[in-house]
Amino acid sequence: MKAALAAEFKKVFTDELQTKGGYQVVDTAAPDVLILRPAIVNLMVTAPDLMTADMSRTLVASAGQMTLYLELWDSATNTILARVMDPQADRGMGGMAQIADSVTNKAAADRILKAWAEKLRKHLDAVHGKTAGS
Repeated sequence: MKAALAAEFKKVFTDELQTKGGYQVVDTAAPDVLILRPAIVNLMVTAPDLMTADMSRTLVASAGQMTLYLELWDSATNTILARVMDPQADRGMGGMAQIADSVTNKAAADRILKAWAEKLRKHLDAVHGKTAGS
């Protein structure tokens, strides 16, 4: 679960920053590179998909919750520029029960990851003087 969430985090953030934001995502430090050091903490999956052979279904109002802890560092000076801590919970279907399985759990995680990635991109856009649509 940990490796899958880490891979999904990288995919979602890279897509948002590169495709929508026009920011190049690299793996090496340089004078104009911002280092992101993310961690997902307090991860709680309400009903992990245990992939059992039985035909039972688990219904939940929320897939769970997780908290983003993110540090932004200047790679040239190795100076921390910002720290972010943002807890989020899946709102599911507005409180209505839904089936919990690997597909619905991944969709819930993606919704939270995309919201975090979009917030980061919008803050970077503001710092760079970009406006919506530019």
